[in-house]
Amino acid sequence: MHTITKEISEKKKEISIEVMAEEIKNKETETHFEGDSVVGVAKGRHQTLITLVNTASQFLLIRRSENKTGQATVDTLDKLEEEIPQLSEIIESMLLDKGVEFSRIEEMMRSAKDERKKRFQIYFTHPYASYERGCNENKNRLIRRYFKKGKLVEELSDEDILNIARKINNMPRKALGYKTPLEVFESNLKKRGIDTSFLDVYRIKLPKYLVAK
Repeated sequence: MHTITKEISEKKKEISIEVMAEEIKNKETETHFEGDSVVGVAKGRHQTLITLVNTASQFLLIRRSENKTGQATVDTLDKLEEEIPQLSEIIESMLLDKGVEFSRIEEMMRSAKDERKKRFQIYFTHPYASYERGCNENKNRLIRRYFKKGKLVEELSDEDILNIARKINNMPRKALGYKTPLEVFESNLKKRGIDTSFLDVYRIKLPKYLVAK
């Protein structure tokens, strides 16, 4: 049983989970993501990992952020949009928490390619209600298998971060009919005519018996 959630401020209600479409809440759309940040060492000004999870396929994107500030998150999303030009087609909405790293709302939503256009729509969970981003929380726990608390993100190479995402995205999931997040995500994108070549870096082979529950 969940605890009673804290009320959302009037200022944030227009972009809160309370106004998010039911089909998004029920995971009936293929373009919704949940986002969070993962830290190694809480104290000090250190790099973090920004984690974005597609709720329909459980596909995970992990990107390095220079620190836990709003501007660093905007910079990370801008780089992601440069890397994946079709990002606004892939991500139409995203659910985040109220962390300071997600404080620059307008800048996060604004396209880096054209400031007049919206990159995607952002929604926020209730305060202290991480279970509302359950898919993302689950993936963060998997990340902790490879990146323990107390370790600096600075100690991870770009290849290390990519390998963590590779392992998780190539792990068959019971909830996906024993398909991998990569397989389901790519299939969903292809059905919509979206170029999936950016997924090539995630392709590895894992033994089929490695099934996460």
